[in-house]
Amino acid sequence: AVLSELQNAVPALPYADIREQLEADLGASPAEVFAFLDETPMAAASLAQAHRARLHDGREVVLKVRRPGIRDVVEADLRLLARLAEIVEARLLDLRRY
Repeated sequence: AVLSELQNAVPALPYADIREQLEADLGASPAEVFAFLDETPMAAASLAQAHRARLHDGREVVLKVRRPGIRDVVEADLRLLARLAEIVEARLLDLRRY
């Protein structure tokens, strides 16, 4: 329950803030890829947010857009975890196998 509250507390970013990331991920403008894109997100989380969209062939889809800059945050977190693992391995011999 606590984790779901944390995830639900993430505010959505305005479309203007994610448009550049979206275009980079798509490799084209959203208008070229989608017949319709709802600029108001239907859900938001720490790594991405979701938008309703419709392809030019009429299929309804959900578009998941990474938050701008999130890759750097995740990579920094992973470096920190790797460093912590090194410290644990060096100091707590019984935990090395984990």
